[in-house]
Amino acid sequence: MYTERDRQQLLDTLRGVAERAEGIQGMVLVGSGAYGFRDRYSDLDVVVVVVDESACVPAVHESLIFAIEADRPVLKHKVYRHESDIFVSCLLFAGHLELDLGVWSAEKLRATKAHWRVLFDRRAPAIDEQLKRTLRGSVSNLEETARESTTYMWQFIRGALAATARGNPIQAFKQMEYLRDKVSELAAQREDIHHDVAKELARVPFRRAS
Repeated sequence: MYTERDRQQLLDTLRGVAERAEGIQGMVLVGSGAYGFRDRYSDLDVVVVVVDESACVPAVHESLIFAIEADRPVLKHKVYRHESDIFVSCLLFAGHLELDLGVWSAEKLRATKAHWRVLFDRRAPAIDEQLKRTLRGSVSNLEETARESTTYMWQFIRGALAATARGNPIQAFKQMEYLRDKVSELAAQREDIHHDVAKELARVPFRRAS
C-alpha cells in the first residue's frame, strides 16, 4: 500500500504543474482530503479550474494527464466527459493510490459540499466566492426538503411493498435503500452536515420527536 507521503507528493506534483500551466485559474481540494483524510489510504479528489474559455478544457486536461504520467506510472486510467468543458479522470497508481481529477471551466464550477478547499487561485478570491455562492443556491430550506421527501418516501415504501408481494426481494431492498438515503439527507441537513454523511451521522445522538 502507498503511504501518506506518496499521496502528498502526488498532490504537490499536480499543484506544481497546475501553477505553471497556462489556462488554469486555480485548483480545489475536494473529497475527504479537504477537511482531513479519513485514513492513511484515502484517495485524492481534486478539481482544476480552467479560465472562462471552455474550449481550453480538453487541452488543459490532456496536458495534466501527460505531466502525471511522466511523473509516475499509471496502472489504470478512465476518463468521463460529462460536458464539453467538464472532464473527470480516475487514475490508479502503484500501491492502490487513486486520484480523481476533475477539470472544469470556471463558468461551470459548482460546489456540492461546504468543505471544499481552494489550494490556489490566480484571481483570488474568485473561486472561493463562487463556491460559496453556488453552495447557498444548492442547499434548500429544511422544511421544503421535508415536504418534497415525504412524497418520495411514500413512493419508496409502496414500491418495496409491491416488490415484496411479487416475490422480488432484491427490488424491495433497493427501494428501502432509496428510503434510507432520503432519511439520511434530511438528518444531515438538520444537523448541518455537508460531508462524509454516513460517518458524521453515526455520531449524532438519537432525538425523539417532540
